[in-house]
Amino acid sequence: TYYVTVASYNGAGTASGCLETSFTTSEGTNDLCQGAVSISCGESVLSNNFDATTDGDPELCGLFGSSGNNGVWFKFVGDGSLMTTASTCGTSDYDTILGVFTGTCGSLELIGCNDDASGCGLTSEVTIQTTAGQDYYVLVSAWSSTSRGEFELSLTCSNSGRMANPEFTVYPNPSKTSTVHLDLRDYLNQDLNIQVLDVRGNVINREELLNLSQPTHTMQLNNAVNGMYFVRVQTNRGVTTKKLIIAY
Repeated sequence: TYYVTVASYNGAGTASGCLETSFTTSEGTNDLCQGAVSISCGESVLSNNFDATTDGDPELCGLFGSSGNNGVWFKFVGDGSLMTTASTCGTSDYDTILGVFTGTCGSLELIGCNDDASGCGLTSEVTIQTTAGQDYYVLVSAWSSTSRGEFELSLTCSNSGRMANPEFTVYPNPSKTSTVHLDLRDYLNQDLNIQVLDVRGNVINREELLNLSQPTHTMQLNNAVNGMYFVRVQTNRGVTTKKLIIAY
């Protein structure tokens, strides 16, 4: 955004006439990936997308083939943390979408994406596991092409071990319907094999989730009858099992 002020040289009088000038405009420095602003673990950056465009932005979150809108770029270097979270949660005055990429500008691979994070309203949060020394790019985009405003992007890194020993919850439990939900936030960006077994060990439902990008997952157990079941989540780190009661 540019502003032009016209004022008198001094207070000695008035005048009329024509004035002409010219200047060259420029894009915001981080409107493109090549101008990504660096951010480090533990830092927060105040920014905006007032001058941003959608040109050159990659697709985000599989949103109907959309790349989002008016995105701005940031970058950080991974330190090997088990949990690295990029977040605009509660700090933006417009509806954000967040994408995290590896690779290089012009050849990026999306590894994490979020539109509306749980507990964050219309703002976003993405958690990934990083590799030490690897570059990561963060695109803060808008859901609507008319959405512009300010936000605060924070980057937190943790080796708490929560992802090293992941847990999940099943709800509602007991369930009165065949629809159950899994809270899988500890498994983000991992490949999962989920099985539901009856007490005899028969598999009544099986699903495979690749590169999990959302913290919750819904399952339809149409073959389940009243009774006890076991929900098993398997990754290359191991297997975790929870008990589920179906009581129509």
